[in-house]
Amino acid sequence: MTALVSISDIHNGPDMDHCLAGFLAAKYNLSHKRFSLPELAGKPDLPAEELHQTLFEGGAAIDAAERLIAQIDVPSLLVGYSAGGTVGAMANSVVQIFEAQLFVSSTRLRHLTASHFKVPSLCLFGQHDDYQPKPDWHKEAQVERYEVAEYGHDFYKELPVESWAPLAEQFFELQG
Repeated sequence: MTALVSISDIHNGPDMDHCLAGFLAAKYNLSHKRFSLPELAGKPDLPAEELHQTLFEGGAAIDAAERLIAQIDVPSLLVGYSAGGTVGAMANSVVQIFEAQLFVSSTRLRHLTASHFKVPSLCLFGQHDDYQPKPDWHKEAQVERYEVAEYGHDFYKELPVESWAPLAEQFFELQG
């Protein structure tokens, strides 16, 4: 049975009403393990912006990736939100715990290289997300890319998940 893993953003979002992995798990009767990025980083009480700085300037992203590796016991499909997606990619580059990776507004991926994407990977960004990687990065990193028209970074918290779930269903090759 395919398992889904989701990793939240620094704000512990999205809520379950907007969680793509939760939606897919319910629709396809899949197991779903949701990880809180603040908890994976060992900083559950840190304000979001301080957490972001600690993750990427203080080395907590590496700690979070190690904690994630220790908690995944079956090959899974990843849905990573924002910084949570970047941590998932970092973990999977060390030990292949994911069979495929779907990154939602994971702008920090722009600092990673093709060596972090050894499995099929899809990046979704809002068209107006000013921090998304440049288009040539996707070619160099060998990942697929899709832009959600007319939205910014938080499209995954604003749009009904049903409206963009077909992208994930096709990417993960899920069939009902």
